[in-house]
Parts: sequence; structure tokens; C-alpha cells
Amino acid sequence: MKKTTTIIDKVGLFSLFEYCTSHKQFLFRSHNIELKENSDILFSDVEYLDLPLYFSNPKIYIGNEESRKEISRRFDLKRNQKVVVIEEDGRTYFVVALNVLFQKNSYHPQETSMPIKREEPLTEERINDIHDNIESMISEKGLDYVIENVIQDTGDWIKLEE
Repeated sequence: MKKTTTIIDKVGLFSLFEYCTSHKQFLFRSHNIELKENSDILFSDVEYLDLPLYFSNPKIYIGNEESRKEISRRFDLKRNQKVVVIEEDGRTYFVVALNVLFQKNSYHPQETSMPIKREEPLTEERINDIHDNIESMISEKGLDYVIENVIQDTGDWIKLEE
């Protein structure tokens, strides 16, 4: 059995903060009032959601083969999609998405961290940096790699893999 990657294990209230149907993005957030910090999990290319609107103390992890088999009974799962499992109080819920990203940030609790929705303009310098990074990646790893693995420059997001 493949090991699971734990994303979150009982850190407090998590809620469905935002869902963008046009870009198939889903933001799950926990706000720590004392630290003035958010723990955000962004799902992109979401194909399947099975969960309540909030959890008080969830365990959230990338599923293993057993989880993939379970969700395959309900949904036509593609090989490259991740199955994220959310467990709480003996119940199991699922999210199927192509990418799962985790971030801690100090945004206002009502401010989004969804890359597609952020209103920060890109400077010319930042655009040139992104261009140079993509060109470098294409020359090192090939165009196919870049097309499959680079969705968007999201700053300090951490891409979670199985």
C-alpha cells in the first residue's frame, strides 16, 4: 500500500472559503486568530467534491490506492488526478483534483488567496522573471514537462504530490 501524504491533521476549523466554477478552483481555509494566519489549501481542476461546508478538526491527506479504488466506484477517475481524503468523526469525504496546493499566509480572513482572483498587478520585472523561468524550464526539461506541470506562478504555494 502506498503511503499517504498528510496535509493537515487536526488544526482547527476549516471551511469551504471559495469555489470558482469557471476555473474549477476550490479554496479550503482555516484562520488562526491568535497567529493572525491562514492555512489555505487550494484545489485546482476540481472534478469531484463530496464534503460538508466546514470541519472542526479534520485530517486531510492525499489518498493512497485504496482511496483511489473507493472514489473510482463513484467517479470516473483519471490517472493523473489526486484524491484528497478528509476525515473527521469517523466519516470520510473526498475531493478529486489535478493539483493540490498548500499555503500559510497573513491575508485578511475574508481576502482570497486564489491566484486567479488576486488583484495584485504583475510588474514588468515580474513578467520578465516568469518568462525567463519558463524559458529556462523548457530548455532544461522540455516543453511537454512545462505544459503538464506548470499551471501558473503562484508565489509561495507548495505543490503537494502523492
